[in-house]
Amino acid sequence: MLNGRLYRVAFVPFLFALAIAAFSLGSRPQPYISTLAPDAFEGAPAFAELQRLAREFPHRRPGSPGDEALGRYVAQKLEGLGGAAGGLPADAERPGDGLLARLPAGATVIDMSSSDPARTKVLAGTLAEAGVNLVPPAITIAGAGVLALGVWPRGTSIVLYALLGWSLLVVVIGGIGATSHWILDTSVFHQMASAPAVPPHWEADGVMAAIGVAGALIGGIAFQRRDLQGE
Repeated sequence: MLNGRLYRVAFVPFLFALAIAAFSLGSRPQPYISTLAPDAFEGAPAFAELQRLAREFPHRRPGSPGDEALGRYVAQKLEGLGGAAGGLPADAERPGDGLLARLPAGATVIDMSSSDPARTKVLAGTLAEAGVNLVPPAITIAGAGVLALGVWPRGTSIVLYALLGWSLLVVVIGGIGATSHWILDTSVFHQMASAPAVPPHWEADGVMAAIGVAGALIGGIAFQRRDLQGE
């Protein structure tokens, strides 16, 4: 008679083969194509335009008359193409104008700022959202662990490692080839948006957080009602 306890290690490779075969249930993905028209960008004329601007505006130190003239020229070109030229008005006070006015002649200024303060503030908000986007999957996994601890204490590690391993396997193998979306949806990592590259999916994050909290509550209640002496 076949004893499963003796041969369970031999069945592990079959489980991996079954998991890999499950990823082939979907159709082959379509090749990536560019949305840019072939003739939308012409490299040679653009390079020639840059060379011409370098010759006509050789002195382009920030805040200098040459820099202002180049900015006005580019703004006129953009307006002629139907775009909107942004920026500060010509008579507006620019950041650092007072500092530059107090510097002695011939002083060297090294600008180590990566962007303007407004852009930095927007970037900080985007990174904060990306950080918050990592919390719901952790809540879901923690809730599953508490639920397993309350219902099946000896299998807590099995449940957690199975959930983590399966979610990671789905994301890794699913990104290689065609995979059914039903299988991809079983991974908590797939439900998490790739922020800050894309906006977070707050609806999916809310569902994952709710599942984790519900699992933790149920697991806590089940753990309190267990007979700990019988384990």
